[in-house]
Amino acid sequence: MIIDNYYYTKLSPRGKTIYSQLLRGIQNYQEAITVDIDTTDMNDPLISQAMDAIMKDDPMLFYLSDKGYKIRGSTFTHGTALRSTVSVLPEYVISREKSAIYAQRIRHEVEKLISSLHLRGLSQRDTLRTLHDFMVTRTAYDNAAILDNTTQARHVSAHSVIGYFSKYTAVCDGISETVKLILNTLDMRCIVVYGIGVTQEGPGGHAWNIVRINGHQAHLDMTWDMNRSSRYSPNYGYYCVPESEIRKDHIDFSGTPACDTWEENYHYLSGGLAENESELFEYLIREWKKGRKEISFRIRDPKAGSKSHAYYKEIADQAITRFVNTAYTNVSYSCDPLLGDGTVKIGN
Repeated sequence: MIIDNYYYTKLSPRGKTIYSQLLRGIQNYQEAITVDIDTTDMNDPLISQAMDAIMKDDPMLFYLSDKGYKIRGSTFTHGTALRSTVSVLPEYVISREKSAIYAQRIRHEVEKLISSLHLRGLSQRDTLRTLHDFMVTRTAYDNAAILDNTTQARHVSAHSVIGYFSKYTAVCDGISETVKLILNTLDMRCIVVYGIGVTQEGPGGHAWNIVRINGHQAHLDMTWDMNRSSRYSPNYGYYCVPESEIRKDHIDFSGTPACDTWEENYHYLSGGLAENESELFEYLIREWKKGRKEISFRIRDPKAGSKSHAYYKEIADQAITRFVNTAYTNVSYSCDPLLGDGTVKIGN
């Protein structure tokens, strides 16, 4: 097992020292964690940066409040320089005894899930695909927790791995942290990304993942794929896409690994990632000749965002019209105007 501490690696040398001091204290449930800083500023940004990195790096710190922490300190003279001793006071929302019980149960559930899906021994590609298909068709979004923001226990459950492993229910950060925990347990690199998701209702805080698979890094949003999936039909709209694609409706994030390839994307691997009408038509013909009755596809903008939303539907309309005239069959189809993914159902 690994803990992908990516955000630790982005800190300065001094920030890494503070991160290590704070993490040891948090893991030991210290009420006050002393940190020496080379400044008289009690609000040294290195402290907030280190705390932010700690929260992002380890999903098993579910007992630590995401609402903040307190700082107290004093200034003293060291030689001719003024220095400050700062005590960081974390807020623990679960007792040490209960968190130990939760941790044991969660580890057990992680291993149980890995075993039931036969993930050990699979290739990284098959591992991610199997986990994705299971989670997006078996997880419920905890809408009730969004509406009920007054109950601390409900908040902690929905926004952490506790919710997923207790009832397969969570919100975006709980789901993303679960993905990270499972993949890290399988020695696969995965981090959680925090930013803004833009929907028809407007922008809002959101979390998703970046995974490293076969040397390639890609964005993965299990939550939004879950919202587009049904019990027996997983959706791959946000499965291993490059940054240019995720930025269509995921914004306000930075400092993340570069993701510039489609090579682990579901549609790329299945041959259904098309750049133009001819490529989509040829793919539909190939799949139809194999006897497929339902064909999933995606249209890629080769210049990453240079086209209007109508671009995808125009290509789909042209390719499917040509397909119908060639195959002499009835079809129904859908095409998402933002992502360019869709499904053709033949004979309906």
